[in-house]
Amino acid sequence: MLLRFLIILLIPASALADLRLVVLSPDLTENIYALGKGDWVVGRVSAADYPKELLDIQVIGDYQSLDAEAIVKLDPDYVLAWQGGNPERQLTYLESLGLKLVRIKGDTLAEIPSQLTELGILLNAEAEASNLIAEFNRRLASSAVKVKEPKRVFYQLWSDPMLTLNAQSVVSEAVDHCGGVNIFKDRPEMAPQVSIESVISMNPELILASDGLPDTWQEAWQQWPFLEAVRHQNLYKINSDYLHRLTMRTLDGVDEVCEILSRSD
Repeated sequence: MLLRFLIILLIPASALADLRLVVLSPDLTENIYALGKGDWVVGRVSAADYPKELLDIQVIGDYQSLDAEAIVKLDPDYVLAWQGGNPERQLTYLESLGLKLVRIKGDTLAEIPSQLTELGILLNAEAEASNLIAEFNRRLASSAVKVKEPKRVFYQLWSDPMLTLNAQSVVSEAVDHCGGVNIFKDRPEMAPQVSIESVISMNPELILASDGLPDTWQEAWQQWPFLEAVRHQNLYKINSDYLHRLTMRTLDGVDEVCEILSRSD
């Protein structure tokens, strides 16, 4: 009996009972499901829509506006926030209400393993996290494509106004990993607004577009047939969820970008 009692004392509290989690980013929510702890999520932001089981979970706001009263009523053991993504003012307010807030960073490909490690420790899923990290590292290493020379790539995040992403984005990391170069990687803003004249001056060889763009986006580029990307019809839409969210599915986005660059080489 004494041995059994000592074993129980040594088991982390999170292993003894399910935790109640309110999660403030789609990335974190999806990664919690990947670790096999999705049934612990009791509150989500509106953008968290994968996997489909999430759609039955209560929405407690979005990135910019959280319903503090609803979060408190859910009585969570932890509120998990995206460090740098959720407004700090709102996070501090939730802490002032006595909620246990955990800020987890995740902005780059290299931070996916560290995020999984942190979640694994918090949720008593360290073995599951270790398996996912091993799979992530293996797939990422095997996805790199050798090209004759780096291709100039323009990523079109939006059309009106024309928006792109700089080197701090996972999209840009994927382009670099796959043998391309983001023509606006050096812009200081994460999502700079650019003019069509600036795109023309850089003469991209390949244009990638978010799948949130209108279906006519390729047609719009035909106005400039002298652009290398247009002349060779290297205009491709990608699944933006894969690369705008840092999850295991990000690898699918990297694979997609590598396949496109390889095909257009």
